[in-house]
Amino acid sequence: MKKLFKGLGLVLMALALVLGLGAGSASAAITLSATSMVADGALTLVFEGATADAFETTVAAVDPTADQTISLPNNGASSAFMTSALTTNAVDAANAVTGASNGLLFEGATADGFELTLTVGDPGADVTITLPASSAAAGIFLTSLTTNAVDVANSVTGTSNGFIAEGATADGFETTVSFADPGADFTLTIPASTAAAAPLLTALTTNAVDVANAVTGVSNGLLLEGATADAFEITISPVDPTADATWSIPNFAVNAAFVGSTLTTNNVDAANSVWGVSNGLVLEGATADAFETTVTLTDPTADRTITIPNLTGRVQLASACSVITAGATPTLTVGLSNCYTDTPTGNQDQTITFSGAGNAGEMLTIIFTAGAGDDEVITFQTTLVNSIGTLTVADNAGGTYAVTFLSDGSVWQEIARTAIAS
Repeated sequence: MKKLFKGLGLVLMALALVLGLGAGSASAAITLSATSMVADGALTLVFEGATADAFETTVAAVDPTADQTISLPNNGASSAFMTSALTTNAVDAANAVTGASNGLLFEGATADGFELTLTVGDPGADVTITLPASSAAAGIFLTSLTTNAVDVANSVTGTSNGFIAEGATADGFETTVSFADPGADFTLTIPASTAAAAPLLTALTTNAVDVANAVTGVSNGLLLEGATADAFEITISPVDPTADATWSIPNFAVNAAFVGSTLTTNNVDAANSVWGVSNGLVLEGATADAFETTVTLTDPTADRTITIPNLTGRVQLASACSVITAGATPTLTVGLSNCYTDTPTGNQDQTITFSGAGNAGEMLTIIFTAGAGDDEVITFQTTLVNSIGTLTVADNAGGTYAVTFLSDGSVWQEIARTAIAS
């Protein structure tokens, strides 16, 4: 090595003698020794190169403010200097790039005490890091994991058209985030969440808007495309909640489906709504109040089937009789029950008016209870009733009479009249 530097010194001295001292060399003093050449002044070296032409390489030094030593390392192979387009490139100079132990140091636009150091881990084999040719300004993805590398625990690395997340354990299992080939520019936005969150996943690798069988998000809801990719979708959207609410899907033993409703405001206690309760259904009715109709079942001891016929009508239930308010002209309100009671006031005749014609096939029975005193004559108003005539409730305290009517949809037809002993 000493011979190498000694030879280099002789070459430099020879070059200095052949090429001259350059501009300002008249005042330069040169000191030669067996191992060095020291120029006290503005020494410039000009290298012609392999071709004698008008193009040369000039080596000149910036005026130093202190003694400087530039060392040529002992390289075992041919090599060359790294050059810079920055003529003021130096340690701590603005925009400078200089070498550091096992890395490069970037000063940045401001010459201050803050620099960016690019260093590499100790390689176990030859490794090549390739910076692609980008047609636009680009940057490097950064990570706070200083040991980020392929197959390293917690690392995130790139793969063809995607990213690989190693996970907490460095093993043979990784999560790959990959993208389908886009037909246009797309932006996937990860929202700012106030709590820890995770993406919704799907087993459908082609899941996207308007793709067959896809489920995608919309404002305040989910959109289900269905088996056919067309313009018709099902949107599941909740009404703005006023408190936390949980909807539970039970663990059905067989395939099942939701019960739908055309009432978009269907909710507990909402007008016209229907909802489920233990062993039954609750119907609110037209008025949202504290009164509802509950349809419930007696615990069956075997499978039972209740068939509703293909007819328009009203369901009649076995229930307590409705009371006809006594008076000279009482009204029987159709639909309250299929059983009515009437206790005429002593010695007061009645003319009973029916409120409606009822539904064809509907039946009702009026039970009259006699009181003490004179007889009472009951007349059925003829607009909506065909009867066999008046009914005389005889003076027989506690005695009862039953009159049954059947509706044909237009009028009530009397079909039975029975006097029942007290």
